[in-house]
Amino acid sequence: MRLSILLLISAFLGACSGDSAPVFADVDAAIDQADSAKVDGDTDLAKAGYEYARDNGDGDSQADALMGLFELGCASADDDMAFTNFEALSSSHADKLTQGELKRMVDLCVISATIETGDSIISFAMEAFPEMQDDLTKPAAAIEKIRTEGPGADLRELGYAGD
Repeated sequence: MRLSILLLISAFLGACSGDSAPVFADVDAAIDQADSAKVDGDTDLAKAGYEYARDNGDGDSQADALMGLFELGCASADDDMAFTNFEALSSSHADKLTQGELKRMVDLCVISATIETGDSIISFAMEAFPEMQDDLTKPAAAIEKIRTEGPGADLRELGYAGD
């Protein structure tokens, strides 16, 4: 009997001492925490907050969460993560993707060398806003240069600062 009580207490203490996933109860608070965590470099907390908001939010909050996840994907040069969240944004919240926002997003893709996502954003932007063609010329050239030369390509001549 004593052994089983000791085992139970040990298991409980072990469970309490380990890292646990953050718990969110409010979508807006989760986005605020995620935004702060992203700025502070705590990508795990940021990702958890955005995922909570994506899964439990509606309209605007879900779009904000998807944008946050897209930005995290770019920040970590995770093309799959950036692409998945851009695709979700473009299919469910296309009204949030203005010309300015699309330009900002494609620039993030260039800077992070997430070229597949950058290609998708350019295609989406050209279909939604054909008048953006001139605005997308340099990002498209930068993506092509990254594709041929690799992530370390010198993009200064295209207006992208080097490291």
